Amino acid sequence: MLKLIQSASLTLSDIKNDLVLDKNKNKSLNTLLAVKALSTILGEVSQELISTFDLILTTGEGEAEETFKLYKDLVKHRVRPTLFMNSLHNSTLGAISLEISGIRNGHTISNGDLSFEYGLEVALASSTKLPMILVGVDVYGPEMLLIHQRIVSFENPHSGLPKFQSGAVAGLFLPENHPHFTHYDGLIIKNLKYVKRKFTKDDLNGPFYSANGLTFILQGILSYIRPSGVEVQIIYHE
Repeated sequence: MLKLIQSASLTLSDIKNDLVLDKNKNKSLNTLLAVKALSTILGEVSQELISTFDLILTTGEGEAEETFKLYKDLVKHRVRPTLFMNSLHNSTLGAISLEISGIRNGHTISNGDLSFEYGLEVALASSTKLPMILVGVDVYGPEMLLIHQRIVSFENPHSGLPKFQSGAVAGLFLPENHPHFTHYDGLIIKNLKYVKRKFTKDDLNGPFYSANGLTFILQGILSYIRPSGVEVQIIYHE
């Protein structure tokens, strides 16, 4: 079991002031959002509790912004090695580790719009006694928005289009074997289940981004549907 004791949710407007700083000019939007979400969590709990933690980064699209820069370079028949390196899904985790101390183990999980849920499954299966922070982040440029809309409209032609937005969520979870598990209030999650079903107009309760599953969990919702047509059922401890 995992107990969710702290959370954060951000959109691009929350990093507007960070974008103009010289120190951030070479950082991706994914990195800026993820670091700010993590920093928000770390600033709201005791440092003794969170001095060392495991980090699970979940992202449906990875560094899509950097990937499209790489594609544009390829069209010009030149590829900057740093662009290729920064386009990898795991590059965000590497950039975070340079800015945030205390990370014992780091993992990147990606599976489309079930990325956060798969990250949560990894956390549930872990035997660690350390606190775990799950971060979900995705940034959609105009190209990625167009791709998503075409995919969803092709797979569900009569459902209407969900609204996609960029953003990040972060949740601090304590495993059941953590010595302070009973000292904090919070939602306790026991398991997840998945049911395949069609995405319909009634499910247009977005906005969505691939890794924002925590948004629904924070509302205590028992089940919710992702645009890919998978219903997620959350089993809470009563």
